[in-house]
Amino acid sequence: MKGSSPVGGNNNNDYSFKILLTGDSGVGKSSLLLSFISNFVQDLPPTIGVDFKIKQILVGGKRLKLTIWDTAGQERFGTVISSYYRGAHGIILVYDVTRRETFTNLSNIWAKEVETYSTNPECIKILVGNKVDRENERAVTREEGLALAQEHKCLFLECSAKTRENVQQCFKDLTMKVVTINGLFPGPLINATTNDFVHVNIFNDMDEPLLFTWNGIQQRLNSWQDGVSGTNCPIQPGTNWTCVFQTKDQIGSFFYFPSINFHKAAGGFGPIHVINRNVIAIPFPRPEAAFDLLTGDWFYDSYQSTRALMGIPLVAYHTIPDIFLMNGKGPLGNPMSKSYESFNVRQGMAYRLRISNVGNASSFNFRIRNHQMVLVETEGSCTDQFALDSLDVHVGQSYSVLVTANQNAADYYMVASKLVNTSEFTSLVGNGVLHYSNSVSQVSGPLPEGPDPFDLDFSVDQAKSIRWNLTAGAARPNPQGTFNVSNVTLSQTLILQGSVANINGEPRYVVNNMSYRTPETPLKLADYYVNGTGVYQLDAFRVHYVNDDAAYGVSVVTGIHKGWIEIVFMNNLDAIDSWNLDGFGFYVVGFGNGDWSTDSRNTYNLYDPDVR
Repeated sequence: MKGSSPVGGNNNNDYSFKILLTGDSGVGKSSLLLSFISNFVQDLPPTIGVDFKIKQILVGGKRLKLTIWDTAGQERFGTVISSYYRGAHGIILVYDVTRRETFTNLSNIWAKEVETYSTNPECIKILVGNKVDRENERAVTREEGLALAQEHKCLFLECSAKTRENVQQCFKDLTMKVVTINGLFPGPLINATTNDFVHVNIFNDMDEPLLFTWNGIQQRLNSWQDGVSGTNCPIQPGTNWTCVFQTKDQIGSFFYFPSINFHKAAGGFGPIHVINRNVIAIPFPRPEAAFDLLTGDWFYDSYQSTRALMGIPLVAYHTIPDIFLMNGKGPLGNPMSKSYESFNVRQGMAYRLRISNVGNASSFNFRIRNHQMVLVETEGSCTDQFALDSLDVHVGQSYSVLVTANQNAADYYMVASKLVNTSEFTSLVGNGVLHYSNSVSQVSGPLPEGPDPFDLDFSVDQAKSIRWNLTAGAARPNPQGTFNVSNVTLSQTLILQGSVANINGEPRYVVNNMSYRTPETPLKLADYYVNGTGVYQLDAFRVHYVNDDAAYGVSVVTGIHKGWIEIVFMNNLDAIDSWNLDGFGFYVVGFGNGDWSTDSRNTYNLYDPDVR
C-alpha cells in the first residue's frame, strides 16, 4: 500500500507536466501562454508550427515544472502537431468567445484530434473560452461552453489573456493532485474474513508525515495500531510501516483513510470488507453483486491550501466544500467532472450497496430515483430490515442497503446531496447512474427530491429507527448475550460538549473548552516509558462541565478496566457535528434535544441498539 501523489519530477522539481494548447488560429493561445509565463500581454501574430515555453510554479508548497506547447491553429500542420499530443498530461482547448466558428471547430476538429492522438488515459482536458473582456461582442454563451465541456468530459473556464482574468487558474486547474493508494483513487479494497489477521505495509511516498486509521475496526489490546494522532508515530516521508490488526468477532462495511495533516481532503481513502465465516449465515439473501460507494465532499484547492485556510478565522468558520464525489468521480452533468459513477445491474436482480461518507465535514442524503432501499447493516451491526426512500449518512458512517432492479429498463439517477439548500449550492449534489444492462436510453429528467434538508427531526427519527437484528446471530456462533445492554451497571459518565473558540487568535474546535494538541511523543510510548510525565495530563480534563476559558491541552482520561462507560455528546454548534470514536464498538442508545440530564436515560434504547 503506497500513499503518493502522481506524476514524478526530477532533481530540481517535485513534478513535471507536459501541457498542450490547441484550437483555431487567432483564438489567443499564444497571448494566453505569454500572459501566464511573463505577465505581459500584447497582440501576437499567429504561431507557425509549434512553439513551447517552460514555467515553474509553486502549488501547495510543491515545485511544478510546466512544459507548455503552443500549437499552430492551421490544419496543414496537423501531421506535425499530432506527435505532440502523445504523453501530454494536460490539454487546453481554446476558442474565442467572439468568433462562433472557433467554437464549432473545437467540437468538429480539435476535440476529435485529442481523442485520436492523446495516448495518456489520465490526461486532463480543459475547455477555455478566451477574450471575455470583449463581452459586448460575445457570440458564444457560457452555457454553450459548459454544455460542450460536458459532452467531451472537459473542465471548463472562461478567461481573458488581455486582462489576465482566470489565466493562472486555467493552468493550475490541470495540476490538481489527489492522494492515491497504489496509484488508485479511491484506494484498493482491503478484503478480510472474521478473525483474520490483516497486515498492511504502508510506504509513504509523500513529502510529509502520514498515518492511516481503520475506521470501525476494533483494536482489541493493540490500540497502537489505530493510526490516529497521538496514538501512533507518524510514518515519515520515504519510510514504511506495517500495521497488523485482527478483525476479531467483526463483520460488515468499513473504510480506511489518512488521519493527519488534512490528507483526507485529498483522498487516500478506500473500502474495508469483513466477510462472515461460512458457519455464520447472513440474514438476507445473497445479492447478485455488491458495489462500494465512497461518497463525500471535496475541495478544489490542494489539501495544503485548505489546511492553511483553516487557520484564518473568517475563512475557517465559513468554508464550504466545492463539490461532491462518488468513488472519486464528479457529478454527471458537471463540467468539472471527467467521468461519473455508474453501476450496471440486471433487471430483476438484487444488489448490495456499501455506502460510506468519506467526506470532511458534510452529511448527505442518499437516494435512487424510483427505487426503494432495504437497510441491512451498519458498520458491522446487522439491522432490523426496513424499506427506505432515502438515507442520511453522516461523516464517517457506513451502511449496507439492498436495491432490487425492479423498474423498467432504463438509467436512473443516484443522488447524494449535502444537507443544505442545494438550490443555492447546486455543486453540492453528487450524482451517478444506476444503469440497467438492457437499457437503451440515457438518464434524463430531474434529480429525485430528498427530504427537507433542514428537517433535522427526519434525520434523528431515522437514526432512532436503526436497531440491531437480535435474531440474526453475530460474527461468532455464540454471541453470549452481548447485544442486550439493559442490565449493565455504569462505571463512568463523560459529558463532552463540542464548540468552537479562538485561542491566541487561532480558530479551534474545542471539547469542554479544550483543544487537543498532538504531543511529539505518542501517548502509548509516553505511558509505557515515563508514565505520561511531561507529555500529557492524567484526569485533568473536566468530563462533566466546560472549562471557563478555552485553552490547548493534552489530557488523558482514565478508563475503568472491564467497566461500562457512558459518553454523552452535546453539540453547541449551529451545524451537524460528527465524532470519530476509534478502537472500540459503542452502543448508540439515545438522541435528544437541548441539555442532557440523568432523566434522559429514561429514553434510552437498551434492548437492541446498534453498535458503531
